[in-house]
Amino acid sequence: MRAAYFKEHGGADKILYGDYPDPAPAAGEVVVRVRACALNHVDMLLLDGRFPPPRVRACALNHVDMLLLDGRFPPP
Repeated sequence: MRAAYFKEHGGADKILYGDYPDPAPAAGEVVVRVRACALNHVDMLLLDGRFPPPRVRACALNHVDMLLLDGRFPPP
């Protein structure tokens, strides 16, 4: 997949865009295809190192997506 991501903290110049490993869903997880996204102040705080690092360092909390893979997500 292609993604905007970062490998080190810093400013907007640290945002990379390119190939990123495809995720595989575990039990209770799903994979979605992001069609569009926006970066916001929280993304920039993560990039700057002001929040604890997320599990996955792909950017964008606000996005439009489509379900791709289902890791046998149990019904509620």
